[in-house]
Amino acid sequence: MTDNINPIQLQSAVSAAGAQWQASETSISQLSTLEKRMRLGYVPSAGEQTLEQREQSARMNFAVMQSAIDKGQTFSYPSYYNLRDGGYVTPIKDQSSCGSCVAFGAVATVEATCQLQKNKPNSGIDLSEAQLFYCYASLDGYGCGTGWWVSPALEAFVTGISDEACFPTHPEIRLVPFAPTGRAKPSKSGATTKSLTSLK
Repeated sequence: MTDNINPIQLQSAVSAAGAQWQASETSISQLSTLEKRMRLGYVPSAGEQTLEQREQSARMNFAVMQSAIDKGQTFSYPSYYNLRDGGYVTPIKDQSSCGSCVAFGAVATVEATCQLQKNKPNSGIDLSEAQLFYCYASLDGYGCGTGWWVSPALEAFVTGISDEACFPTHPEIRLVPFAPTGRAKPSKSGATTKSLTSLK
């Protein structure tokens, strides 16, 4: 990862590739390398494919699919599918410098899926990434400096997640909730131990 990405050169590459998006400086691109890494919280667990292996598999699968399409094969899935159409995707949020991207991604996925299944776009659903990460992940021993995994994040919704109003995300507070034993459990991020009442 580099700190020096030239937006002009990047835009030239984007245009050359035939893509439509506009490259420019953002609040993310201006962060330091360490701060950028903190926002990439997902690290594959033991036995899982590495991120590089996943990317390679995706490229291979795409090449196979494209070859089949070029030969006239058709597929049952739609040629275009975008949950942003119709207002099913909830607004973008900023995870700040905490490596909690898995929580934000999981919440956004569940929110969009819920709105689609109920056919209620723009319903106002707003679940708490803070509760998902600072409660469920920290009880597994993970925090802002370690990241988390997708499977346990999604499994947490079976138990339940509060809405944002009940457990708001605050960029400057790294809460570690009380463990079931009644004692506060520290996270691997070295965050200060506080009770859930600190958010009130």
